[in-house]
Amino acid sequence: MISTIDIAPTVLSLLGLPALTDVDGLDLASTIPAADRRVFIESLYPVEGRGCAPVFGLRSTSEKFISAPIPEFYDLSTDASEKSNLFKQAPASIIPFEKEMNDLFAAHPEIKSPDAARRSMSQDELKQLATLGYTGGIETGNAESLPDAKERIVLFEKSETARELVKSGHIEEGLALAIESMTENPGDESSVHTVAHIYEGLGRSNDAIRVLEDFARKHPTANVLIHLAKVLASAGRWEEFEKALQAAELIEPGRGSIPFLRGERLMEAGRFREAVAEFEKAMKLDPNRMGANERAALQDARRLAGMGPG
Repeated sequence: MISTIDIAPTVLSLLGLPALTDVDGLDLASTIPAADRRVFIESLYPVEGRGCAPVFGLRSTSEKFISAPIPEFYDLSTDASEKSNLFKQAPASIIPFEKEMNDLFAAHPEIKSPDAARRSMSQDELKQLATLGYTGGIETGNAESLPDAKERIVLFEKSETARELVKSGHIEEGLALAIESMTENPGDESSVHTVAHIYEGLGRSNDAIRVLEDFARKHPTANVLIHLAKVLASAGRWEEFEKALQAAELIEPGRGSIPFLRGERLMEAGRFREAVAEFEKAMKLDPNRMGANERAALQDARRLAGMGPG
């Protein structure tokens, strides 16, 4: 049984470079994994935008244990497609998996936090967020209190179908289905983005703003607030635009798109030197998210500010 955590130690070994310290991965060029090795698996996709509990698990060559509100256990030697959940029928086999998983969570409780970024916010930052109008969803909560993603698959499929309907020109039908998905699964951020995008495409920016604001008041996230800021900018509602960005910045201060959006606003206002400063801040904060378009915007700002290519 091997894992992605083995890649870096193995590659460094093959290249003759110094080994990493304090890592869990194995150097597969010189080590044969133990026959009973179990590797950690996870998916944060359900909690990061879908309003469901994250999924964690342990897998061996022949068995898989999944820790979720509805736990799962599979005998991969006879059920490679994982069609028969044996969690209730195989208590003895599950014990070592549950023990190892519980030990891991006890040593690293942050793994199970559905809201780790906001949990680290100071009380002063939380107060600032509340002052901006975003008071919901800032309690720590418990991932296990969230629904299991398996129970929401039909709703997720509705949202996907809505997007396909819009692409094929059935806009009103797609909008109705997207609203239905959003209403039935109120914690699903993805469906909120879908509804807002459809409204934008229809030129109904006020409706898009309303949907995004309603969600952000209950579940403030950087992604929703940044989307909200973009729609507010297109509507010329600059005071609200800045408030949305300030809230996003409190939640995720390292997000480069926040100063970048401010830079775009300053470019429109002809304040090119100030725009350069915001664009440069974005590049420094978040270089991995800032691509060719963002670099081109910085160069344009520098040229218009008479600052040279830089």
